[in-house]
Amino acid sequence: MEDEKKVRKQIYLNPEQNRQVKQISARNSMTEAEIIREAVDHYLANNQMKQKDPLLELVGMVKKGEKMDPRSMIRIFI
Repeated sequence: MEDEKKVRKQIYLNPEQNRQVKQISARNSMTEAEIIREAVDHYLANNQMKQKDPLLELVGMVKKGEKMDPRSMIRIFI
């Protein structure tokens, strides 16, 4: 990730979050930006599996040869 181009984002932290980021940054000899990027990476990795893509679920049904009952198709998209 070090060589990848980064996109600038402006965020607001509450004072306690800011204090903790500064503390972790100093303790680990990392920049505050690195700490925040790591936190975002961790959050995304943990939440990626929780999010379902209805289209991928529908494709999976077709690949399995399941009959396409319109009620089950609606259930996927709700």
